[in-house]
Amino acid sequence: MDSLIDRLTKNRYNKLTSRLMSNITRTRYILPSLVLATCLVITYFNWDFANTARKTELQSYFKYRADDVNEHIEHLVISYKQILKSTLGLFQASDEVTRAEFHSFFDSQNLDETYPGIQGVGFSLIIPSEQIINHTTAIRKEGFAEYKLWPEGIRETYTSIIYLEPFKDLNLRAFGYDMYSEPVRRKAMETARDSNKDR
Repeated sequence: MDSLIDRLTKNRYNKLTSRLMSNITRTRYILPSLVLATCLVITYFNWDFANTARKTELQSYFKYRADDVNEHIEHLVISYKQILKSTLGLFQASDEVTRAEFHSFFDSQNLDETYPGIQGVGFSLIIPSEQIINHTTAIRKEGFAEYKLWPEGIRETYTSIIYLEPFKDLNLRAFGYDMYSEPVRRKAMETARDSNKDR
């Protein structure tokens, strides 16, 4: 009888041990899996936080640079308007501004140092079609034997860049150019003329 009880107890013990070992084997993967999942979640949130912070920083930097460029452009436009206003003053102060006076005026402005970035300042004359020959002859008498209005073509009204400072390098190519021949420039000139504003 003792033997039967021993065997039953032993059998029960073996079953419990087997079940316990089975549970331990099953659960030994749960804890590492939970740790791994927790680490992955924490890593994701850290990455998301760092990525959001980086995007915010890039957006802030972009806005700062855009504002800086915008302010620089506004400053340049104000400078260019000032040059145009001073040129207007030159023409309003004289019945007829000569080429030498125009050169002297802009030479005194020291554009290269005072207003870096300005390629040149010019004066464009409106010429009715019936005065083209007289105009061309007068400019050629000033010592510009090759002077001509360009581009060629028949138009009711012409313009010509007759004064341009500094009168050298690439600016020489604009000498005699008819800005009325180009629609956008023509519209800008007509708007300035019709509004009678110096802005």
